[in-house]
Amino acid sequence: MDNKHVPFKQSRIFVTPILLFITGTITAFLPDVNWWFLAINLSLCVASGVAYYFLWRRFNKQSKRYFSLMSYIMLVVIGIHTALPFLRAVYGTVAFVLGIIIVLLMVVLPHVHVEKIAYGMINPSKSKVGKLFFLFCFVIFLLAPFVFFSIRTLSEKAMVPVLAFMLMVGLLFLLIAPVMLVKPDRIDEMK
Repeated sequence: MDNKHVPFKQSRIFVTPILLFITGTITAFLPDVNWWFLAINLSLCVASGVAYYFLWRRFNKQSKRYFSLMSYIMLVVIGIHTALPFLRAVYGTVAFVLGIIIVLLMVVLPHVHVEKIAYGMINPSKSKVGKLFFLFCFVIFLLAPFVFFSIRTLSEKAMVPVLAFMLMVGLLFLLIAPVMLVKPDRIDEMK
């Protein structure tokens, strides 16, 4: 994709918050209906829409930078949306404390090691981080059928594996998100 002007029609300023609205609504109702978390999730959607507008105003002549920053915000919001149901389900337990620590680490550490993660994603066979990233993706896809069968039982305990799976997907999004902050020129150098 060449670096070009992004017209307002193609800016995805409205489409992406609608996607976030859908994910936020679905995750606010897992494991049970919670209007407070729906308000939090929807406020994240509105905030992201406002941020998209300001990003478009600032970077509308730099399509690569605009869409990478837009993707960063989208991945962070979806990562938060998918992590919250697990934390709600295990609130008041040791798993809650561990979950909070893991989510906070996945928010902070990828930003600290963004260059290593970007290099690992571009050159997975030449980097330990890249190999760990693909191992993590493999584990998520390996667990997907078990999560599907847990959903089919529709019992209360069946939600725990589903929510743990969603947490893992959210952590994956939080891991990938900071790579979108790397400037396109730097990505080309890494290749």
